[in-house]
Order: sequence, then C-alpha cells, then structure tokens
Amino acid sequence: MLRLGAGPRTVEALEALYRHDPRVQIVWAHSGFTVAPARLREWLERHPTLVGELSYRYDVTSDGRMNDAWRELFVRHPGRFLLGSDTWINDRWSRYGEIV
Repeated sequence: MLRLGAGPRTVEALEALYRHDPRVQIVWAHSGFTVAPARLREWLERHPTLVGELSYRYDVTSDGRMNDAWRELFVRHPGRFLLGSDTWINDRWSRYGEIV
C-alpha cells in the first residue's frame, strides 16, 4: 500500500503507478486536494484499489451541508474514503486534540 501526496505531478504519478502494477493499493492524500469530485469518480471507477483521504478537502461541505457531488461520490463508492489529519508543522501536533 502506498500513500500518494497531492502535488502538481500527482496525477502523472498515480497513472504511472497503476500502469506499473494495476493491483497496487493507493491512499491518495487529500483526494487530490483540488481534484473535482467528477474527476475523482473517474479514477475510483478505473482503479478499484484507490482510496481517497479527505483531510483538507474544504469543498465537501458548504454552509453546513454536504455538497451534492460529494454525496453522490460517497454513495456510489462507500468504503473508498477515509478521514485523516495533516500535521505538517509542529504546532499542529500540540493542538491535535482541538483539530480532530
């Protein structure tokens, strides 16, 4: 199992990894960060071992309600997402209880 980051060349890396071994299990950090739900759905359908991690996805909800595109994605692909947290700086560790 691999954890794939969410940077400018992530999509290229994702496709290269699946070309190398279509059985690889990948947890995609931040579900691609800015990848639209429709595009994410394409990858989930094409790669059954891809799992999306949801930290720093601020577009999942709006005004306290789940975005329709995300709701559809969660219903269509139950079990393919996980919650995570990102502690990229030390201060985040000291406030971890508040964050999660």
